[in-house]
Amino acid sequence: MSGSLDHALIQQLFDELSDALEARGVRGHIYLLGGGALIAGHGKERSTKDLDVRIDAATDEVIAAAKTIGERHGLDERWFDVTAAQFVPGGEDIRAKTVYNSPGLVVTGASAKHLLAMKVFAARDIDLQDVKHLAGVLGITKASDAIRTCEQAYPGWHVLEKTRRQVEHAIADAREERGEPVPELTLERNTTLRADGANGRRYEITAQKQADDSETLHVTVHDPQAPDYDDERPVRTVYGAPRPIRTLEAANTAVNEYEHQARTRDGMPPRETPVELKPVEVLRAEGERGRRYRAEWIRSGGATGRLDVSVTDPSTTDQEQGAHERVLQRATGDRVVRTIEQANEVINRYEQEAGGNERENPRKATLKAMEDHPEPLETRGGANAPDGATRPQRAKLPDKSKRDPDRTNYPD
Repeated sequence: MSGSLDHALIQQLFDELSDALEARGVRGHIYLLGGGALIAGHGKERSTKDLDVRIDAATDEVIAAAKTIGERHGLDERWFDVTAAQFVPGGEDIRAKTVYNSPGLVVTGASAKHLLAMKVFAARDIDLQDVKHLAGVLGITKASDAIRTCEQAYPGWHVLEKTRRQVEHAIADAREERGEPVPELTLERNTTLRADGANGRRYEITAQKQADDSETLHVTVHDPQAPDYDDERPVRTVYGAPRPIRTLEAANTAVNEYEHQARTRDGMPPRETPVELKPVEVLRAEGERGRRYRAEWIRSGGATGRLDVSVTDPSTTDQEQGAHERVLQRATGDRVVRTIEQANEVINRYEQEAGGNERENPRKATLKAMEDHPEPLETRGGANAPDGATRPQRAKLPDKSKRDPDRTNYPD
């Protein structure tokens, strides 16, 4: 036998293992992981080369019986693999489900949430295929929710940026394969702290929720006078010591240290008073494949508020430049975006155009959305066009990076 275990064969092997244990007068209990749990407990139609398990009762008898059964069927000697248990997230899997129950054996399958965490953690090709299935089982449509599930299961572990992108694409691919439309986006309010420095510098502080539900502060600066300033990547992170930045006091310190160094660089005297951070309302939304939208109120005197709407779209950038914001709608000129509803219309138009045909031709779809969209809602071109709203330059798409090598003994 080749060792390819499908649902029917897995059930047969459980039957034989149960009979062998019952004959020995014991009842085994195993916790099933990886592909076996997906097949036996979550409706995944595929096969697996082995069963990754943690033995919770009658360990010696279960191992001995599994060895005999494997030899009988001509399976690989590691068809019943206990080494994968080291990758199980800590804590009790309260949503685990019983997938086999008999007098000689109980098999509990890992929950979809535990499996998703493990699959995101591994992020091999086969794991990303399983992420697509599990996202559907759990009703997950945002990659950030899958990432958070992994980071909550493995405290202290932060998912790599490369893996984030792979998960984002996997979840979007799954939606397309199910024939579902591009999800409707809604901008959500959150408060950002902002400060202005000298020579056009602008600082921004946003809160980022961590896996343990704590928050860290992400501090950035737009510094047009920096020697390595790049129009295509105008915002840089401001780091503080110690890291990560968790308090407003530490963020203020990081901002003022950067401002002091920048003024020295520009030949300016030190500030007499510290840079002052002020709250600013920013609206944000998460799209597919790493697209991030933001809208910001622009107010002048007593004039009615207007909204600047922009997108950060990784698929329109290259490896050297990285992702950067592109203006979708600028708050200048007549008949511009004045309501959140109009801003939602703008971002959903881009998301639909960028995502609707991506599976067919991702580069063409993204560039079309980028170039055909940015005119105002109520006018196109002419005297009422937004000031400075030039079309962005085309940028090379990043080369497809190779997956990380398979992790030894990781459950499939």
